[in-house]
Amino acid sequence: MNPRDQPHPTGAPRHELRRSPAAAETGRLAAASGLFLAHFERRAALEPPERWLPPNRPDLGALPDWRSGVLPEAKYLSFRNDLMIGGFHPGHRAKWTAHELCHGLVGFAWRPDAPPLFHALAARLSELLPVALFYFFDEAFLNRCPDHQDAGPLFETYCADCERAAANGPRTDDPRAAEHRRNGRAFVDRELAAVSRSIRAGRPIASPWGSLDLCSDGLAYAAAQQRRLTSPEFTRFMALFHRPGSGFPDCLEALTARVLELATALAGEGTATPWPATPPLWQSRDLGWRLFEIRAQAEGELTRELDRLIEGLAAGQDELAVKTAISGYESLHDEYEIPEPSEVFAVGYELPGGYGCSTRQIGRGLASACPLTWEKIGDEPARAQLAAAFSAADRFERRPLGERFAAWLRRRRHELADLAAFEAAVAHAPARDAAAETLGATDGLGDWRLHPGVRLLESAWPALDAVGVQAPPEERAAAPLLAIRRNPEGDAEIIHLEPPIAALLRPLLTARTVALPLADAAALSAQGLIAPNRWAV
Repeated sequence: MNPRDQPHPTGAPRHELRRSPAAAETGRLAAASGLFLAHFERRAALEPPERWLPPNRPDLGALPDWRSGVLPEAKYLSFRNDLMIGGFHPGHRAKWTAHELCHGLVGFAWRPDAPPLFHALAARLSELLPVALFYFFDEAFLNRCPDHQDAGPLFETYCADCERAAANGPRTDDPRAAEHRRNGRAFVDRELAAVSRSIRAGRPIASPWGSLDLCSDGLAYAAAQQRRLTSPEFTRFMALFHRPGSGFPDCLEALTARVLELATALAGEGTATPWPATPPLWQSRDLGWRLFEIRAQAEGELTRELDRLIEGLAAGQDELAVKTAISGYESLHDEYEIPEPSEVFAVGYELPGGYGCSTRQIGRGLASACPLTWEKIGDEPARAQLAAAFSAADRFERRPLGERFAAWLRRRRHELADLAAFEAAVAHAPARDAAAETLGATDGLGDWRLHPGVRLLESAWPALDAVGVQAPPEERAAAPLLAIRRNPEGDAEIIHLEPPIAALLRPLLTARTVALPLADAAALSAQGLIAPNRWAV
């Protein structure tokens, strides 16, 4: 069977599951289990009841909002082990696709009378294999750039060249593949042994590896989720929606066995059993819990009406149940003051009735990334209409929101496309590069490249006029070229390049390197616009 014809999890970019054998196996098991990804930026978080939030822990209980076109993720509040649907965050690297799907394959453990230590250890076990996949199993046969090939995981270091190399598919030969897999199994075994010691000792026992400490992660998760997991609503949710063999065991031993089964498969040493589930089953559970969030803050007859919708979802857990629940909630919204259906069913994936995306949230994001463009679009209805059209066309792509919006406007030949591109470039200006700034141009060797902390943008004068960029009349005959970078304080800095400098740098819009006369190279490097490919040692 052609890999493109194989079942594939919705929302997961195909190339991100072809990067390594372990990622491909994760994708295959996920598709067979009905698992998929929801788009994080399109999913609206409902306001939880105050009694579910951790007391005196604002670091765990606050949902962040957009900042310059980026929607941060509240690690221990946005993510839930009982939400088997993974999240696609455009700001994350490609490794996260398999990691998120792996969470759904592992599942989580829960029982109604469980003490906090149980929840902390269950969270630790649920995180174990996705982390082992991220740092070990996914590294076997993974293509990286020449600088990092065979170097192992990069941890917090981001390398765009490595991302591009991995997108080309796995290596045919990897002398370190067995080592990566062996190290992954050792990491899993070490963590499982620490969990067993924790159970026997009655206290959490850490087993850190470098900067990773799954023990502390499990404790933080339990602190953030304890009140919700022990609430009457969650107990009722589990009683209604739990089906044997579909991700929710009631003991740590069963969860441990699932981790071991999947670890064997991801290490290329055996097979694992997918969940007997379909996408509507996971959708039903997701919607059921969102309705429980509303019910927990309702009273009287409304609680009974919501119970009826929730019970219908639980009884069917199929497409018909999902459609019935949506239409039933729409009817309730006509009678009661409850959250709008457009937000309740803004889950980050497609639902019947055109639901699935919070255009209100996307609109707030666009306003934060491209504020002047957003203002010039028109009144609120015009903005909402454009946000909806953009969201319908937007792909699961690892690019910032502002850049995706500007590219979409350009494809539509919209009159504000250049302005949006300018604002997006400023909002998403590149980070400063320590190597290029420290080493400078002294003793540079070979051709020259654009400074890694600089971005070039070819714009149009109407867009620059709108933001107050000025130039003498003789310079306005040519399309302006801008250099955008961050100053030492982290703020974006825009440089309108004069025509002679623009002519030298314009080839770097399409080429990775350029040969320059020594005098020109010295002048441009002194301004921090270019950097050498190599330095003398």
